[in-house]
Amino acid sequence: MDLIAAIATPQGVGAISIVRVSGEGAWDLVARFFSSKRIEGEPTPNTMYLGHFAGDGFDEQCMAVYFRAPRSYTGEDVVELQLHGGVTVTDQVLKTLLNAGARLAHPGEFSRRAFFNGKVSLSQAEGILGVINAESKSQLVAARSLMQGSLHHRIQPILDKLQELIWLIEASLDYPDEMQEELEGFNPRLDELDASLKALLATADNGRLLRHGVSVAIIGSPNAGKSSLLNAILREDRAIVTDVAGTTRDTIVESVSVDGIRLNILDTAGLRATDDLVESLGVKRALDAAERADVVVYLLDADRGETPDPDLLKRLEGKRVEIVYNKMDIAETPQGERAICAKTGEGVEPLLRSLASLCRTNVVSEGVLSEERHQQAVASAANHLAAARASWEGGMPLDCVAVDLRAAYSALGEVDGATATDQILDGIFGRFCIGK
Repeated sequence: MDLIAAIATPQGVGAISIVRVSGEGAWDLVARFFSSKRIEGEPTPNTMYLGHFAGDGFDEQCMAVYFRAPRSYTGEDVVELQLHGGVTVTDQVLKTLLNAGARLAHPGEFSRRAFFNGKVSLSQAEGILGVINAESKSQLVAARSLMQGSLHHRIQPILDKLQELIWLIEASLDYPDEMQEELEGFNPRLDELDASLKALLATADNGRLLRHGVSVAIIGSPNAGKSSLLNAILREDRAIVTDVAGTTRDTIVESVSVDGIRLNILDTAGLRATDDLVESLGVKRALDAAERADVVVYLLDADRGETPDPDLLKRLEGKRVEIVYNKMDIAETPQGERAICAKTGEGVEPLLRSLASLCRTNVVSEGVLSEERHQQAVASAANHLAAARASWEGGMPLDCVAVDLRAAYSALGEVDGATATDQILDGIFGRFCIGK
């Protein structure tokens, strides 16, 4: 492949900027401009050298490190130059390299080359992107797990077993008499694959929570203290709080991090029957938000003696609902029930930790489906496997069974890139910055 170069650090003022070069002859190109008293001939790989990069009208003191193929990020010869931070210096060095024969890298091209050279799987490349973009500890945990290959190590054995079944069916088509005994073990092997795919799909909910956070809808009657609770969680006056019922008419969404877990908090309009058109729309949005949320905090005013509405609980049946009594500072609350004071913040921290516990980071090392693309691919593979079983048990020709098995393999192979199309690759690597 041709030589590519790019700035690998954010543009702007900083202590250090990095320019990366990858491809055959990377060191030869850089050596035309970089010199160090410690280098005689070819540099020692993986060693940092202090020297000077001399271009047209400038001389930059910098450091250079050479990674010899295949022991580099891309699997090719790679050179990284560590320069003084700043736009001008970095641009001068990059332009010098481009004028000397390198090409400006496309977004994600370094990682794309790493994928094509077998240095990372496609899911590991997505993990790298996830680490870069992580906004919470849980996102970072999920991304690191992906980057370190936890999902790859879970997917690959399933792919291998699928391939073995495909070979078995194809051999049976060519040699039906000789393979009859082998085919007797077909159903148990299908069962094993089916169980593996279902177990993987079962991780999707937890993976989604790790990546996107736990959505929490705060619902309750007007003036139950929902907006006060949001402000207590955020430790700032984000929502307007008044004694006038129905002040909140639209859904407010804010995010906080609790024990490394991202909580997306939705403050909603008070639930009550109303003839006010705008308020009624707010009530509808509140109920819709509750039905979509991962968990619902049902806030009750203890001072008014409120109790849970059975019709509302029935509507939310099957969803995790935390019943919370507010105003514990001025009123008695039911024994054994969760109580808080939104005004002072008492009891709010334990509530938040309970909500964050919905997201289990301890299972990430086993490999979870934290990307929507992965979930869709595994679900598609499971559906094709079910079709293969139906064809087999229905006495369909082995050709039909083979078609479904190949489709299952193709779908599952998209996760790690074995069968990924250029469109999938472009969509993933196009999200990287130019220098990654």
